[in-house]
Amino acid sequence: MTYQEHIEAAEIFLLAADILMEDGMAMITAEAVWGAAAQAIWAANHSLTLRHPSRSRDRDMIISRLGDKYDLRSELDIGLKSVTNELHNHFYTGRLSETDLALHLRIGETFVNQMLDVARRENA
Repeated sequence: MTYQEHIEAAEIFLLAADILMEDGMAMITAEAVWGAAAQAIWAANHSLTLRHPSRSRDRDMIISRLGDKYDLRSELDIGLKSVTNELHNHFYTGRLSETDLALHLRIGETFVNQMLDVARRENA
């Protein structure tokens, strides 16, 4: 995928998450936000010319480099942990409470938007 295709996919997945949550589909909502996060990370990766970041070690390296560059390391680490350990896992287990799910969806959406901002700044 191109940089622009990753940006568009992330934005579409966030929109889909809102629609899915309105329909009470919490597990797939969580996965939509995880997918949006992955797409935003891949968009940001275009500036780093790293191979496709399919492994957690690759994602961690992207967050580390760009988080340090834009002084967002702490926020991006928290966001990545939330989408990976909570939302992506919820898709498989459905174990988050309604309150915890709402919290991690907010953290995840913030993370995606921060990564999209970073990606756009990197590719400007």
